[in-house]
Amino acid sequence: MDKTLFRGRELAKQLVSFDGLRYARGITPTDIDAAFDFGNRLFVLLEVKHGMSQMPRGQEMCLERMCDNLSKQDPITGVNRRCLLMLAHDFHTEHPEEDVDASKCMVSKYRFDGVWRSPICDITVRAAIDKTLRMLGMLEYIV
Repeated sequence: MDKTLFRGRELAKQLVSFDGLRYARGITPTDIDAAFDFGNRLFVLLEVKHGMSQMPRGQEMCLERMCDNLSKQDPITGVNRRCLLMLAHDFHTEHPEEDVDASKCMVSKYRFDGVWRSPICDITVRAAIDKTLRMLGMLEYIV
């Protein structure tokens, strides 16, 4: 795995407490494991879970609403924006001290154009992003 993307590895071990950010009706913060912006034309949101863990319903609702709101025409530029939200699972990392390679995690479901779907075959996060970029004719982003 390319370690150059890790900055502040020691700080990453420090937990951030959100205890003071609880609101009425059970609203608490959620996290996103990764977010990409491909030229204001495609946004990608990624949530990775270990094993068969599922996304809590509150987190799912928050992320799907973000995705749907990003999938609109930009009011300033007129660019039609799209968003791909993926739930992926890490089945390979057995030890907590090992890094998880998000690119190799398997996509279990994804949201695109306002609909949740299941992949028709096994696909990694990297392959799903590349496939979406190709489908949208955004080949300049694929390395």
